[in-house]
Amino acid sequence: MIKRFIKYFKRSEVLQNASVLVSGTIVAQAIPILLQPFLRRYFDPEQFGTYSVYTGIIGILMVVACLRYEQAIVLPKRDGDASVLVWVSIIFGIFFSLTLFLVILFFRSELIKFLNLSSGKGFILYLVPLGTFLLSAFQVFNYWLIRKKGFGDIAINKFTRRVFEGGAQSFFAFTHYQKGLVIGDVIGQIANATVSAWQSFQRGLTLKNISLSRVRHLLVRYSDFPKYSLVPSLLSAACFMLPVIFINKYYTAQQAGYLI
Repeated sequence: MIKRFIKYFKRSEVLQNASVLVSGTIVAQAIPILLQPFLRRYFDPEQFGTYSVYTGIIGILMVVACLRYEQAIVLPKRDGDASVLVWVSIIFGIFFSLTLFLVILFFRSELIKFLNLSSGKGFILYLVPLGTFLLSAFQVFNYWLIRKKGFGDIAINKFTRRVFEGGAQSFFAFTHYQKGLVIGDVIGQIANATVSAWQSFQRGLTLKNISLSRVRHLLVRYSDFPKYSLVPSLLSAACFMLPVIFINKYYTAQQAGYLI
């Protein structure tokens, strides 16, 4: 029975790819878990609460940044069409983040009051557009890697993010830098987006043969994604991320910090 399963496993590409993803995810997730006792020693609950508010905000916003067109990347028969969808999604992400930055720039005081951010914690708002773009860009490149069956690459960039994130947060903990949790997360996201972009180019992503008519055709062809997937995905992310934001708003960042 065991020998039969081993033979089947060796022949099954799906099982092999799934095992690579699962093992990579487990190793990547083990890093922040193992670092928790150390980070909790140097960062107080209020700082973890602020960090959780930041991750909650970008976790919600990244869902709408690319209008869900990134999900369509795996569908076209031709890689050229998929490449167009990659760059269209990235452009949407850039415009969304720039718009977000302008909103934060003009309504910073109102947002700080609405989110109940304590003195000195408003800096996370200026990092939200960057964090949203980096996270959405990673998702875009991740779908390209799925299309090209680069499951080993996906496992590697997950691991890379956690190494850079954990390393930066540990360094900031030693130096008693109060913003270290959020800045460390941004560093991890930069590493993640950079590595996944490089991997995507290595696996055939190109800027060639992109035209306005082709972009228009693909936006119309896959318009069901923003029409029918955007709102449900946004609501799903909000249900998962909003509790910690509301706890910070109606109570304190310290109480929110106990949740993560």
